[in-house]
Amino acid sequence: MRPRNCQELSGNRKVFRLGADQYHMERIRKAMVAAIMSTLSFGALAVPAHAVGPEAAAAPSTAKPSSLTYVVAPGDYLTAIARKLGVTITDLIAVNKLTVTSLIVPGQKLIVPEGGSLPAAGTAPATTPAAPATTPAPAAPPAPYVVVSGDSLARIATKLGVSMTSLLRANKLTVTSVIHPGAQLTVPEGGTLPAPATAPAAPAIQTVNAPATAPAVAPATYTVVAGDYLVGIASRNGVTLKALLAANNLITTSAIFPGRQLTLPPATLPLPTAAPTSAGPPAATPSADATATPSSTLVSTVLAFLQAQVGKPYVFNTAGPDTYDCSGLVMAAYQTIGISLPHQSQLQSTKGTAVDWYNEALLPGDLIFQYSSANPTVIGHVGIVIDATHWIQAVSSTMPIKIGLIPSDDMIKAVRRIIPA
Repeated sequence: MRPRNCQELSGNRKVFRLGADQYHMERIRKAMVAAIMSTLSFGALAVPAHAVGPEAAAAPSTAKPSSLTYVVAPGDYLTAIARKLGVTITDLIAVNKLTVTSLIVPGQKLIVPEGGSLPAAGTAPATTPAAPATTPAPAAPPAPYVVVSGDSLARIATKLGVSMTSLLRANKLTVTSVIHPGAQLTVPEGGTLPAPATAPAAPAIQTVNAPATAPAVAPATYTVVAGDYLVGIASRNGVTLKALLAANNLITTSAIFPGRQLTLPPATLPLPTAAPTSAGPPAATPSADATATPSSTLVSTVLAFLQAQVGKPYVFNTAGPDTYDCSGLVMAAYQTIGISLPHQSQLQSTKGTAVDWYNEALLPGDLIFQYSSANPTVIGHVGIVIDATHWIQAVSSTMPIKIGLIPSDDMIKAVRRIIPA
C-alpha cells in the first residue's frame, strides 16, 4: 500500500511531498514572521504596519537626490518622513538606498528626493522663546509693613485686612510680643499695605481752606517720657485708664516707650492741682519735673523698667532680660536704681520698711507679698504697686508679666516699702 504523502515517478526515485497539515503550518509560520518584521521596533524607531503602503510595491523609482537633507527626529518612520517632505516613500527609499525594512535612528540624515521640501522648523524655535519665559518669572518680594508710633498688633492686622492669627504666624510672633516703631513686619498672603499718603492729604487741604476749624477738632496728644506708665498718664491728664486705652487701641499690658505720642480723650476726672496754677503752658512740664523728689524719680525709673517688661514670659528662677519669675522681676527692677534685693520673695519680705496696708495708702514701688499656694503659711509670691489700684507681677508659666488690680486686703500677707516716701 502506497503512503499518502509520496508519489512514484519514472524509475525507482520517489519524491516526498509535505502533507496538507504541514503545508498549512509552514504558511502560517511565514505569515507570522512577516507580521513581526513589519512591527519591529529598534530604539526610537518603530516601523508600523501602515508604514509600507501600495507605493512601496510600485515600479522602481527614477527620483534624483536634491541638495537638501532631513534629520530624523524621535518617533519618525519612513512613511511619515516621506509625507513631511512631500515625496513618495518609493523615491525616499531609492535616493537613500534603503528598503522598507531599513532601520532609521534619531539624528540620522536622509537625502531629500528632488521635488521635495523640508518642513517648517516648528520645534527648534519653540525652545528659544521658552527660556525668556522663565527669566522674568521671579517676582519681587512684597514690601513689608513698617510699624509706626501708636501701632498694636491688632491694629496692624486691621490695617492690612488680615486676621490676627495670620499676622502672628507670618512674623513668628505671639499675642504678647512687643513691637517698636520702625520694625518691619511681613504682610501675610492676601493682605494689602495701607496707602498712608492719601489720608493726610485731605486734612491738609481742609487746614488751608478753614484754618479756624482744624485746631478745634484736633485731639490732644501726650508724648511719653522716661518713667511714664499708662495709669500715671491717665491720672495726670484727668482721664480714666479705660478711655486712654480705647483712644489708643491699647490694653493694660501694652508697652509704651519714650517719644511715643498718645491720643488723650476729653478729661473726665479732676486734674492735678499743680497743673492749673502753672505760670504758663511752656513752664507746666518743667515745673512738674522741678518739683519731683529724689524718691519719686527713683520710683519712676523702677516703673518705667517694669512697664517695658509687660508681656514677657514667666520662667522660674530667672531674672531677665527675656524671662522672669516674680522675685526675679522685683530684683531686676530695683537693680536699675542701684538697690540690690535677694532673688527670693520670702527674703525680699524682710527688706525695706513694713507698711500697714489696712490703714496706710499703698505707694508706687511698694512690694506686695502673698502666701504660697503650696504652703499657705509661707510667703511665696511678690508684686510691685504701680498706683493706688494696680500692681504688676510675674504670675506663672501660663501667664506673661501683666498689670492687674491690687488684691483685696485679706489676700495680702505683707507690704514692704523699699524707697522711703
